[in-house]
Amino acid sequence: FLVLDALKYLTEAFQSTSEGELDEIIENVIDAVEKQPLSSNMIEQPLVEAAVQECSQHSRTLSPFL
Repeated sequence: FLVLDALKYLTEAFQSTSEGELDEIIENVIDAVEKQPLSSNMIEQPLVEAAVQECSQHSRTLSPFL
């Protein structure tokens, strides 16, 4: 489950993403989150930030947000 602040962060991060790239970027962020060590089923903002940062190294779409 995404914690509210993590959801807001993702919403802002994806605003600059074109619709055509959105599916791929979401999949990449999910993959990056799954690689992180989870201490509970709640996904908090720092974890999401790390996943987005990892993905931004591979895509310039998210970089302006970071």
